[in-house]
Formats: sequence, C-alpha cells, structure tokens
Amino acid sequence: MTIPLSHIKHDETGLIDVDASCDAYRAALTAWKASVEVELADIQAAVDKLMRLAGKSEDGTPNRTAMATLKGMAMLDLQPTPDEYTAMTARVEDFIKANSINATVPEDAAEAAARAEALPRFRYLSQKGKSGGYSVNPAFVEPETDDDTDADDGDDNE
Repeated sequence: MTIPLSHIKHDETGLIDVDASCDAYRAALTAWKASVEVELADIQAAVDKLMRLAGKSEDGTPNRTAMATLKGMAMLDLQPTPDEYTAMTARVEDFIKANSINATVPEDAAEAAARAEALPRFRYLSQKGKSGGYSVNPAFVEPETDDDTDADDGDDNE
C-alpha cells in the first residue's frame, strides 16, 4: 500500500506520528470519497430521465432501451472523470438491475401471482432477447417516506 507523503506526519523528534498521519489520511480520503461518489439519487435521476425520453410505442407500452445505451447515456448526465468512468458505469448497471423485474409473466400461476405482488416495487421492466432491454414499469409505486415534517404544522406551542 502506498500512502502519499503529504499524509505522513512526524512528531517533534522526527519519527512518524501514526495518529496524526491517520487523521490526515482519513480527512483526505473522506474528501476524495465525497468528490468521486455520486449519490444514488443522482444515478436514479439520470436513469429515470433516460427512461422518460425513451417514450412509448404506438400501442402505449414503454419503449425498451438496451443496457449499453442506458449506461452510456447516463454517463453523459453524471459526467464522471475518466478515472471514475468504469466504476460509475458499474454502479449504474447495478442500480438498473436491482430496480428491475422481468417483463415476462410466468406461466405458473403461483409464480405469476408472486410477480404481480412484487411488480409495484420495481421501477423498471427488463426483457431479454430480440427487442429486449429495459423500460419504465407502469405499475411502479413510489415508496412512501417516513418524513414526518408534512404532519408538522409548525406550531410548537400546543
């Protein structure tokens, strides 16, 4: 492991001060992490925007977009540096896959019922094969937040 010399701190005797060096490295790592990690909400916003832009076909079903296209176009919106590009592309793909359910309805009644129950929890539908890709899930229901500020009327004198 290589530690940048700027993070190595010395005590008054000239020896390496491990605690001060760790503090300097922790501060630098925290700043670097904040600068390179894109919040999940930013990835979601970028992918959702692309899904909206894909539109709908003539029969009203959402158009599907290939994963490669989604990842590439999301990178334009997220604007990672060249060093961040590979990791960011993987994060976008992981986000899409984690928030997708197969669009094909299973033939087994029990599996179909389980899918129907789970369907509103997934943002996107995935379809494999010819004309496959990812699309908006029209059955998706945005989860409610536990934010109680809406219930607060602002009057603390009751």
